[in-house]
Amino acid sequence: MLTNISTEIFNYWWDKGYKIHIHITGDLAFEVYLKMVENAMKRNPGENHRTAFHHIGLFDAAQAERMAKSKLEASANPYYLWALADKYSETGLGPQRAANLVP
Repeated sequence: MLTNISTEIFNYWWDKGYKIHIHITGDLAFEVYLKMVENAMKRNPGENHRTAFHHIGLFDAAQAERMAKSKLEASANPYYLWALADKYSETGLGPQRAANLVP
């Protein structure tokens, strides 16, 4: 899980109006940073914050909807499905989760 220092660093740059880029490949990181953005939007709304999640690969439809509502930019990596789904199915994610890479 992220530490308080991660949240402090994120909020520091958010409050200064910087565009924040976050490299995310897993669904837990996606959820943690999505909540961080949602909390920042409540605390200090940034209409044109342009925060971006890069290389997102594992998330679900509800998270994608929340991402859109929060006006997050996304750089999905569909190559993960082709290159890694079979491997992750056997080791790591399991078949069900691996089938949801880059939905």
